[in-house]
Amino acid sequence: MDIQPLVDIVIIKMHQRKVETTKSGLALPEVDAEKEQIRWGEVIAVGPGSFFSQGTGERIPIDVKVGDTAGVNGHAPAIELADEGEKYLMVNAPSIICFRKSSRK
Repeated sequence: MDIQPLVDIVIIKMHQRKVETTKSGLALPEVDAEKEQIRWGEVIAVGPGSFFSQGTGERIPIDVKVGDTAGVNGHAPAIELADEGEKYLMVNAPSIICFRKSSRK
């Protein structure tokens, strides 16, 4: 996906949910996304950050970087996108409640 977010928007490629199967081969239904507390995915694009309210022209930095794994509040407002069979979320940076830094330097 070739898209650059503005302000404090972060685009996250959602992790595919694993379908659990019982020993007898019965597939268990996926958890309803609306009931999830945290939605996980890989950060693929990060906006430049919001401006400070004092009018200095400085931006508030965003903690996550491309490649990090982010946990998004499951009840936060988000825009869902789909591109080539992949699911993406566009969220405001404050909706990200935790993240794991990528191993890349």
